[in-house]
Amino acid sequence: MKNRKIGPFQVSEIGLGCMNLSHAYGAPVSEAQAEKVLLTALDAGVTLFDTAAL
Repeated sequence: MKNRKIGPFQVSEIGLGCMNLSHAYGAPVSEAQAEKVLLTALDAGVTLFDTAAL
């Protein structure tokens, strides 16, 4: 995974939007499903997780 510098941070070029893990699109996913998504992203080299509140 390639990285880019954003301010003082080195982050992956590909990020994961985490809104789909919440109630934003209906019922939230289970903790087990959310954990699997996050761990899979980490294993793939993702270090940029969008958790911004709207």
